[in-house]
Amino acid sequence: MMGSKLDFTGYNSYFFWVLFGLFIGVALSIDLGLIEKLKSLVKSNRKRDPPDKQTRHQDTNKENELLKVDHKKALIWTIVWISLALIFAAIILVTMGYDTMLEYVTAYTLEKSLSVDNMFVFTDFFYSWYSTLLSA
Repeated sequence: MMGSKLDFTGYNSYFFWVLFGLFIGVALSIDLGLIEKLKSLVKSNRKRDPPDKQTRHQDTNKENELLKVDHKKALIWTIVWISLALIFAAIILVTMGYDTMLEYVTAYTLEKSLSVDNMFVFTDFFYSWYSTLLSA
C-alpha cells in the first residue's frame, strides 16, 4: 500500500466489482422507474374488480399523472444523483488518490455539461420542427 491508497487486488477486487455492479443495477432500475412500475403493477394485480367506465377513466388519469413532469421532484432527483457522484468521488479519493479523483470529477463535469448542451439542441430542434408544422 502506498500512502492513502488501498489495495484492491486479488480476491477482494471481485467482491468490490460485484458490489459496484449491483449498485449500478439498482441505480439504473430506480432511474428508469422500474421499481415504481413494479409497485403499481402489484397494486393493480391486488385490485381485480371487473373494469367499468369509471375505473378505466381513473386508470387513464393515473397514467397521465405518471407522465407529468414535476419540477420539484426532478430537482430532488438531480441532487440525489449528483450527491451519489460526489460520494463516489470521495471513495475514489480515499482508495486511489487525488489524481484519479480529479480525473473522475473532470470527466463527470464534462459529461454533465454535454448533457445540458444536448438539451438545448433538442429544444431548438423541436421548436423549429413545431413552428414549421404550424406555418404549413
